[in-house]
Amino acid sequence: MDGGAKQKTIIEDFEYKREYKELKHADGTKYIDGGNFSSWIRNIEVLTLKPNHIVKMNDDIKAFAQETQDKFKELFDVRNSKLTDGQVKFSYDASLSIIGEVKNPDKITVIPAKAGFGKSSYIYSFMRTLCNHINKGDLSKFATKGAIIVTDKIEVLREFEKDIFEDMGYYNEKNKTKYSYMLESWNKNSFKDGICKNEAVTSYEYGMCSSKECPFYKNCKMSYQKFQQIYSPILLMTNARFKQYGDQIEEYKKWVDKAGKEQVREIIIIDEKPAIIDDFRIDTQLFSDLKKTIEEIDTNGDEARNIKEQLLVELHKVETDFLRLRQSVATYRNCICSGSKGTVFNEEFRKHWKNYIGFKHQDALDAIEKLFIQGALWCNANTPFFKTLGVKDFYYPGFKTYIFDATSELDPDYDNERFQFLDIEDYKNYENVTFHIFKNEAMNMSKSAMSAKKHYWKNKAVAEWILNNFREKTYVVSYKNNVDIISNFLKLKANDEKQFIILDKGEEKPLIPHFGDTKGSNEFKDAKYMIQIGWNRAPSDEYLAQCLSRKANLNKVFEKRENQEEKTASLLENDRGLFLNYDEANIYMWRKMAVEFEQEVFRTSIRDFSADNAVDIYIFKPSKKVINLISQRFRKCKFIEINGVPIEFQEQKVLGRKTPSGEDNIIQRFIKWLRDDWDGSQISINEIKSNFKISDKNWEKINSKQVIKEIKKVRNVKRKRSGKGANQVNYWIIE
Repeated sequence: MDGGAKQKTIIEDFEYKREYKELKHADGTKYIDGGNFSSWIRNIEVLTLKPNHIVKMNDDIKAFAQETQDKFKELFDVRNSKLTDGQVKFSYDASLSIIGEVKNPDKITVIPAKAGFGKSSYIYSFMRTLCNHINKGDLSKFATKGAIIVTDKIEVLREFEKDIFEDMGYYNEKNKTKYSYMLESWNKNSFKDGICKNEAVTSYEYGMCSSKECPFYKNCKMSYQKFQQIYSPILLMTNARFKQYGDQIEEYKKWVDKAGKEQVREIIIIDEKPAIIDDFRIDTQLFSDLKKTIEEIDTNGDEARNIKEQLLVELHKVETDFLRLRQSVATYRNCICSGSKGTVFNEEFRKHWKNYIGFKHQDALDAIEKLFIQGALWCNANTPFFKTLGVKDFYYPGFKTYIFDATSELDPDYDNERFQFLDIEDYKNYENVTFHIFKNEAMNMSKSAMSAKKHYWKNKAVAEWILNNFREKTYVVSYKNNVDIISNFLKLKANDEKQFIILDKGEEKPLIPHFGDTKGSNEFKDAKYMIQIGWNRAPSDEYLAQCLSRKANLNKVFEKRENQEEKTASLLENDRGLFLNYDEANIYMWRKMAVEFEQEVFRTSIRDFSADNAVDIYIFKPSKKVINLISQRFRKCKFIEINGVPIEFQEQKVLGRKTPSGEDNIIQRFIKWLRDDWDGSQISINEIKSNFKISDKNWEKINSKQVIKEIKKVRNVKRKRSGKGANQVNYWIIE
């Protein structure tokens, strides 16, 4: 290993499995010795490279990098924001690695700068420098270079476009062509933003933006943007659009300069992780969707009706084979099914589909063919399905591809020699970060534990707990299905400056954000507190499919063997979400969960890399393995374990129970009176019993409940007595 590369340990001594030894007593009975066990440990490492190991260096490249670094520093000076030496060096090294001639064109360079490190500011600084060199024409060696910039959020791209235009004006003043061109894709705000002309469209369907599907298409930017974009050196697009184009990205490589000469956009910069795993779910609903699409074909004329019938007949044959395959593996929870066919949809079927339906559901047809030709993973979930396996080929000939991803070093999707990591000096201690962990089983916030149908009370309890315990800016995040309920209990209001809970600005009504909706966002950067209600955990089938796609040799996986389904079902045996014989899938799951959680934590004020204010994170019943990973990602952070159950949860667990009559039972009425209605004035215990029809036996039982003890403690209820002998009276009072 030369001086330009080094092995970087991301996670050290991660114990992913422990087995305790089973021993026997003298009488032959078995027992587990807690101190006698075997453990399996590994380090998680990546190979990081200095710029001179990635590109060929020269003075022009260094000057470009210095110019970008100066612009980067200038942006932070204008904001009066501090920069660390590591951030400054990052802006220089990233520029060297991007603008230079790469040594290994088939490699994808990953730049793992942490969230808040200044990635967006850097990308803008790089674009601004590139535009300046393009403007110089023959005076710069970089004047003919172009770039494609990809990011998750379309708002960020619009901001890039606006800022570059304000700084540089038009690239071609005569034709009013900008330096950057925004390649639009449909989203829920497209009509409001003036992009989509069809107000009736409320959700995206593949292929809908076409003359065949939309009557407004000819007057929409979607129809002409492919032809307009070639006159701008920088092309901006969303990750969703980039994923959709896939191999067709070659069509956007060319741009035409002011002199009419064709040039090349050789640089692809992807901000945030793109889709790497290439799996696809195939179930009965998919076939229903395909049949519906065929049924919607306009059948004017006998030929169209005949072709429609042919398509339905052919699809029905494939569906019959699908159902037969599904039945053959129905007894297994998971197993591998190898492909057995050479073709699935014949050329005539494909030709008619393209002519009458277009590109809609082409990915589904490809996946079905992959199921029968290559094979797939069988998943006998509540709704059974097959998952095709694979990874996307990110090698685009003639392009240099760079991915900015803060959690890429821990993310198992990057565990492949195709990716190389730029060495970033982003080490930081997190003594200011404290994780508060609720350990009691009653504080379980899994999807099922938070089910509005079964445990509606828990949604109310967590909201009451938040309202009673927090006052400063707080970032609250939970499951998509729960944010509406929790937000209602939090009594959120739009445009309320006194409100301490930070809202999801992308929603039409006041809501807390949900998992998967905050990636790359800095809307919550003022939060000093974070409360994660639940865990962004996918079903075990998803982790298994992704792990096999990334880690396994798929040629061997799908190689036909005797009793393959039975043997692989045993190998992939699952118990309560953990795989008993396939450790890689468990490690993959824990790493992915840690990655998702780390991204959520970086939504808070620690997003400011130079900040050292205290940040408190509250989490419920986490996996010990995930916490092990997190403790090493946030070095020197603190952990506080909480074994108790907050009173709000104790109360709502009782109050949330439904009686057959729909009315409150004795204990529910008693708690409401004790907590809310009683003004604290002296009242005899006999009177309380009489009011609530509580027997002497039940009185002792009710008063022994922890929730009653907690309410009495909070309200400072005192038990006193007056009189003597037969005239003695026991009473309660709040002093």
